Parts: sequence; C-alpha cells; structure tokens
Amino acid sequence: MGAADFIVTGFPKCGTSALIRLLQRLDDTSITQLGSGLEAPFLTTDEGVHRLREQVAASNSKFNGHKYASYIFSTASLRRIAQEFPDALIVVCVRDVTRALVSWHNMHRKIASTGQPSSHFVNASNEARNFYSTCSLSEYYRAYAHNKLCYAKHLRRLIQVMDNPKLMVISQRMLAEDGDKVAREIADRIGTKYRPTSAGSEKPHVAFADKVTTVELDDDINAELQRYQADLDALKRELAGITLLW
Repeated sequence: MGAADFIVTGFPKCGTSALIRLLQRLDDTSITQLGSGLEAPFLTTDEGVHRLREQVAASNSKFNGHKYASYIFSTASLRRIAQEFPDALIVVCVRDVTRALVSWHNMHRKIASTGQPSSHFVNASNEARNFYSTCSLSEYYRAYAHNKLCYAKHLRRLIQVMDNPKLMVISQRMLAEDGDKVAREIADRIGTKYRPTSAGSEKPHVAFADKVTTVELDDDINAELQRYQADLDALKRELAGITLLW
C-alpha cells in the first residue's frame, strides 16, 4: 500500500474532476480527500504529507490516489512529490487551450454572478465580483488566465523538476469520448482493475465549451493561444515512451 500510488493533476477545466470520479471505481483503491471536496492539496506543505499518510493508513486500501489540479503550477509541490512519492503515477490532464479558456471564463462568470461560494477569489470584493461577472473573454484572459494556459511550458517543468517521473498525459477530448478506456489504462498502469457501472460504458460527454461555435478574442490573444497550442502539439511528439491518451 502506498500513500500516493497515483496523483491526478493538470489544468483547470481539463477533466481532472471527471477523471478522479471514474478512478473511484478501481478495485481496492481509495481516493483520498480533504473534507468533501475533490481538490486535495495534501502535497503543498510538509504537514499535508503527514496528514495524507495518516488518512491512507486508516483506509486499508491496496492502492491510493488523490487529485489537485494546481500541483502543476507549483515547483515546490512537484519537488515534494518527487521526494516523498517517487514511484507515484502522475496523471496530467490537458485540453485545447482555447476551449479551456472558454470553459474557465464561463465557470468564473457564474460564480461571480451568483456570489457562491462566497469564499472564492472572484467574490473577494464587490469590484472583483463585478469584473468577473461581466468581463469579456479577452479581458478575462489578460486579467487572470494569461500565464496559466501555456501547458507545454508547465509540463516540461514538471518533467524536469520531477526527473522524468512515471507519467500519463490525457486530453479532455479523449476522456469525454471514452472515459472507460482512460480509466482502464490507468488501472493497468497501477496494477488493478476498473469496474464500469452496471449501466455500461460512460457515454461521450459534450462540454459547454465544445458547443461554442464562435470564440471572440482580440487578435493578439488569439495568436498567443495558437502559439501555446502549437507548443503543446510539439511536446506531444517529443514525449516518446510516455503514455498519451490524446
């Protein structure tokens, strides 16, 4: 039994929550959570590592995993994972960068419009709430998302900081089209079995951002996102020997 046999990370609105729910169906496997939320930032602090080990020790499951999308942005967390759990399978979720931006913008706009949860950063002040509830996609990109969508840069840093970890990279598109296949691949990598629900295979899911036919962005932002996507496509070709479900 390991405290972290697999760790799901990646980027917001790329399917990490959908994936971790599927992985709850792995045989003899526990998904370790902090409270009721799926985001479990155990490995952001040394105290969190201790808490993770305590919770896993009480689970008695053969395999254990958790997810925190923002590990991908933190060099300190990546180093802590490499030191504490060098054999963990790191599962990184990615997505077409423009679609991820559309989805993220829509989510934050809804949170600001409803004011819930009140603790969310978009509701930190009336000014912030007014901005996030009304901002255009381009305004949102410049204010918040601009340095978080360069997926290839963050992935390359992960590989370097963690010194070539066990790694799987999964696209949101593949997860939406055949979640069962993705879950089986992960089960095979960690040495267990995946059990679909009695209803059968997961049906293809079409997300909000994938239904949007027209994306209005300023020309400079559109060009930057195209560069980010091209860099991600180039990295895909570079990742020889790494399992890609793209």
